[in-house]
Amino acid sequence: MAERVVGISGIVLRWARERAGYSIDEAAEATGRAPDELGAWEAGESAPTYRQLEKLAATYKRPVAVFFFPEPPSEPEVTSEFRTLPESDLERLEPDTRFAIRETRAYQESLRELTGGRNPAERVIAKDIRATLNTNVPTLVSRVREYLGVSLREQQNWSGGEAAFKAWRTTFEGVGVFVFKRSFKQKAISAFCLHDSEFPLIMINNGTSFNRQTFSLFHELAHLLYGVSGVTTEDTSYVARLRGNDRAIEVACNRFAAEFLVPREGFPLEQLRSADDLEEEVARVARTYNVSREVILRRLMDEGAVDNEVYTRLAEQWNEDYRRAVSSTPGGDYYYTKAAYLGDAFLTLAFDQLHSGRVALGDLAEHLQVKAKNIETLESYFRRRK
Repeated sequence: MAERVVGISGIVLRWARERAGYSIDEAAEATGRAPDELGAWEAGESAPTYRQLEKLAATYKRPVAVFFFPEPPSEPEVTSEFRTLPESDLERLEPDTRFAIRETRAYQESLRELTGGRNPAERVIAKDIRATLNTNVPTLVSRVREYLGVSLREQQNWSGGEAAFKAWRTTFEGVGVFVFKRSFKQKAISAFCLHDSEFPLIMINNGTSFNRQTFSLFHELAHLLYGVSGVTTEDTSYVARLRGNDRAIEVACNRFAAEFLVPREGFPLEQLRSADDLEEEVARVARTYNVSREVILRRLMDEGAVDNEVYTRLAEQWNEDYRRAVSSTPGGDYYYTKAAYLGDAFLTLAFDQLHSGRVALGDLAEHLQVKAKNIETLESYFRRRK
């Protein structure tokens, strides 16, 4: 019979489970153990074997070593770090989403190590432009558009949603905002951001359309300008359940993203009001601005041209149509996908550090969260993408 592990902390076992977002019943199902058995381990009445401990570590996405700590390591609570979702929604974040937040914090720390703590961009927008609830949103939009140096005409001339997202991502990274992507198991999550004075980061759900990803970029940029970390979901009804400054910031972020991408001036409101086929006309206008249909529909709702019921019904329908279409397409190449997820700015910095001898191959693998044996192939794919 396999020996039980000596020296692990039941307090840390419970902490790791709760931080991963599992109830004890859910953790038992995920690990193939009985709830009472997990409870006994957490109470210090019994202990797992090493193989069972490895299963817990894989489930909670923690290194095995952490379970030997006498106390849980210091780590921000999602309910205190993110204030742009109601606390009840934050508590329902699924294990994969919680892991994505930890993963993105790790990228943030990697950036500090790879750069010596200084953002490599010549300008960092989150330092140069700071917003408060007293900031006029249209004025903020004008300042940001000038700072980014991208005109509305240039935005409209990009050839489709994918090209527009890639152009905006490059623009953001040029002003010090690193943009990462991943596929979320919790499909309702659109994006989140981690505010930091030196390394502000945005994580985008790759499972949404490119046009929606673009809106998420600007929504999260607004969070950063207001000096907060934020999580954004597909269903925006959560805003009504926020209170005080938290609600005011979310309203301002939505307004900022919509006003930036689809300025009120020149918006064909009357043309949309009188359209025989609203959905068709919304789609046409969305293509003009290189945004999602949902952005145009929100614009109409803000102007009182459609009500919340119409907006919610169509937005849910379009999002479901997109997910259904994506689910029927084959998966992509691992290396191509990994390069796209990490982004040009992060990979350029990482490989430059490797070839200059300032970071070892094994350390770089940890920064990129890939195996060392895959680094060479990943770089070759990255160079071909550029």
